[in-house]
Amino acid sequence: MTTSAAAARTTDGAAQRHLNALTGMRLVAALAVWASHVGAPAGTPEWLVRLMSTGYVGVTFFFVLSGFVLTINYAEGLRTPRAVWSYLVARLARIYPVYLAILGWTVATEWATGPVSGRVVAVHTLGLQAWSPDMDVTFAFVGPAWSISVELFLYLTLPVLLPVVRLVTGRLATIVLALLATAAVLVLLAWWFQHQGLGALPASDPTSAHRWLYRTPLVRVGDFLIGILAAFVYLRVRDSLAAQRAGAWLAVTAVVFTVATAALPGTSWSVWSWDALYALPAAALVLGLALAPRHPMARFLGLRPMVFLGEVSFAFYLVHVTAVHMIGVAVPAQEGLGPQLVVRFAGLALALGLAVGLHIGIERPARPWVRRVLDPRPAPRPAPRRDAAAAAPAATVLPVPAAGPATVTMAAVQVPRPRAAQPPAGRPAVPVDQVVASARAAALLKEYGGLPRPARSGRHEAPADSTETARTLVPR
Repeated sequence: MTTSAAAARTTDGAAQRHLNALTGMRLVAALAVWASHVGAPAGTPEWLVRLMSTGYVGVTFFFVLSGFVLTINYAEGLRTPRAVWSYLVARLARIYPVYLAILGWTVATEWATGPVSGRVVAVHTLGLQAWSPDMDVTFAFVGPAWSISVELFLYLTLPVLLPVVRLVTGRLATIVLALLATAAVLVLLAWWFQHQGLGALPASDPTSAHRWLYRTPLVRVGDFLIGILAAFVYLRVRDSLAAQRAGAWLAVTAVVFTVATAALPGTSWSVWSWDALYALPAAALVLGLALAPRHPMARFLGLRPMVFLGEVSFAFYLVHVTAVHMIGVAVPAQEGLGPQLVVRFAGLALALGLAVGLHIGIERPARPWVRRVLDPRPAPRPAPRRDAAAAAPAATVLPVPAAGPATVTMAAVQVPRPRAAQPPAGRPAVPVDQVVASARAAALLKEYGGLPRPARSGRHEAPADSTETARTLVPR
């Protein structure tokens, strides 16, 4: 292995270890979304009720993380149509099989109990539900899948955004300024909706902040772009010890800020919480975990069980609402805290079990199959066949008499080159060319019993069918 190849393998392994914590963090974000759907049990403190109801901020983390991880993998890629096609197929293979399986199951169960709109089914099958102003269409069948519709659009924007972002990646300062400017645009949008009085509109209103700031794909490009820019920051400073120390502070600060603000009165379901308040902390958390893989938080998230459940989190995110409906959470408050917790954790266990089954049974095997079908790779050319002579050591071709002294027809004999050996101590080294020459002569003498006999005239005759003279047979 060459030094460059070894270094590349070491770098790739280190990068994978750094991203393991981010994979584990996916589970935490998915659990936050689950908490916002099941709600806190009756009788719990108000701050915990507010914290759990604001768990939908995990969706913002997913969009930022998506831009970050994809940029790490494709920062210098997607420069040709074939590369873009391979990228899109890989993204489709990542999310579509499980999504279609859960969508098909949900549609089938609803169709068994009543009529189902074919138009709505088509919209969801194509992943276009997030573009609909009708909330009933957006959240039909698999409610959390509206974010899959957003993800599909964000995947399409990466080949367009990367060339533009590369224009500002010459200096670290310009990358940071672009990241802060993107976050500022999200803040300005939230302020405008608040100023116009649209923040208090119900989520079902087509002009509400919930529709435009939370579930509209166009606005979520801001989260995705912040993740892309954070990835370029990481690629520039990841080898700096100062940046690695700062990464731990970034991650801790982001977690503290997110939890503290989510627990405050008035944050949940506010115009700021839909996106603007948590996009920058999500980027800080992602960047901090990537820069500080030895921090206790990153070590915990990088444990094998956490990484596996992080890989399962996509299926869990899609199926957890179905599991909640199957188990139910409507336990009367007078029953006490215990029964309420039992019901909620039973639904959680069911959702995790279904997610593991979907991940192992559908997601893993379907991913390579989709890529083989939609993006077949040309078969590698077989190596040229080498016969025994071609596989032998390098040889020198010498013209020699083919059948004794009476015949002057020349033939080719291959004499292997002997390996150079170190001379014994105290003896001078013999030049390699002399060793080779002596070996040739010895091989000829052994095969033909000596040199061709000279003619009676005393002169050594030249072969009739060769431009070589007999003197070339034996080196001087």
